[in-house]
Amino acid sequence: MKESLPDHNLLNKIRATLLSIFDEPALQTIARSTKFIQRSTNRLCLKEFLTMLTLHVAENPCLALSGMCNIMYKMNNKIDLSYQALSAKLHLNSIVPFLKKVFELSLRKASNKSFESINLPFFKLFHRILIEDSTQGRLHEKLADKFKGNGGAAGKSSWKIDLLWDAKTKEIVEMELTSGRVSDMTLGEIITKCIRENDLVVRDLGYFNIRIFRIIAYVKAFFISRLKKAVLIRFHPDGEAIDLPKYLLKKYKTCSTVALEVYLGKERFKTRLIAYRTPDDIFAQRQRKIKESCRQKGRTVQKNYTEWNKFSFFITNISEADCTPEVLGTIYRLRWDIELIFKTWKSLLNIHIMKGSNGNRVEALLYARMILIVIVSLVYSFIHKHAMEGYDREISFDKLVKWLIYQDILKSFFHCCNEMSVADFG
Repeated sequence: MKESLPDHNLLNKIRATLLSIFDEPALQTIARSTKFIQRSTNRLCLKEFLTMLTLHVAENPCLALSGMCNIMYKMNNKIDLSYQALSAKLHLNSIVPFLKKVFELSLRKASNKSFESINLPFFKLFHRILIEDSTQGRLHEKLADKFKGNGGAAGKSSWKIDLLWDAKTKEIVEMELTSGRVSDMTLGEIITKCIRENDLVVRDLGYFNIRIFRIIAYVKAFFISRLKKAVLIRFHPDGEAIDLPKYLLKKYKTCSTVALEVYLGKERFKTRLIAYRTPDDIFAQRQRKIKESCRQKGRTVQKNYTEWNKFSFFITNISEADCTPEVLGTIYRLRWDIELIFKTWKSLLNIHIMKGSNGNRVEALLYARMILIVIVSLVYSFIHKHAMEGYDREISFDKLVKWLIYQDILKSFFHCCNEMSVADFG
């Protein structure tokens, strides 16, 4: 990416949106409603406090309290706060509801931008393409009561962020912070609150839930999902369940792709099933993983697992006319976008580094990092739309974030917000 900034109008749009989040009167209102600030003589300027907590702590997750105070003083010399006073602020019970409210505000501002979507042919079939996935990180074991982990290698304490991402507009639709022990299936209920007619939902096995598929179909939306191994498969609602891999190996010996109409589970939910024969190298890789997993658990590899791994199974309610097996595979690969986003969160925004053992402070830092993520994603969606309309080219999320950070562009946006008000943009 070139080091020159986008055009002036685009920059003004970005600054105006950020200012609507970093608006001192609005922040003061939130702070008082959550009792984070209660006295009129309070010396904390919230714009600078938020900038320090979101941007500067993300750049240096091990930043000491004295360093945080110095950063705020450099931004505004009226903030003469001791590190003891700042520590007391970060440990308040009210800091979490304050930052959670600011996060919710930022998410609303980001989701109200109504960007036009990318005009790839199969994208036009759907209103939105919603990809859902989660990422998590370990915390100090003293935080296990507040952020319970799964134990073992995952740790006694961990956080999880569930993300719902629109692959068409490159926007965050929903984002939720929970303890690491909350399952993806539980978090998957979030889709029922925001699904709309003609949306497409793309999710992995952890979110597999026939009841949710029925809800998606009921509102005239669409889904693509991997098929869970334990689910009963029938060719007729009153028929017997079949051994799917064995059936395919016997009836479609030479076919690389098979499309069938099936009924899933006890619910007999009707859907399309597409089976792709696994390439030899991928099959060998899957077998190695299963053998290693069974070895660690003292088990032997069962034959039905070997047969299952010879295929990749997907289900969808999109018609054959609108979505051939080849197109379905292309759409599902969009799910990797979210994996790259999570990688960028960790490598550049340091969301996996959360120091401390005080519950309020760590949860506050998590919400601060989530605010930064929403802001970075918002800037990305603005610039991505600009690049598609003006230059007909895609923008890499990872490369954009590197450019924003290493060229101090992101810092200039934040500091501009500290020097201006919403009124400056009419």
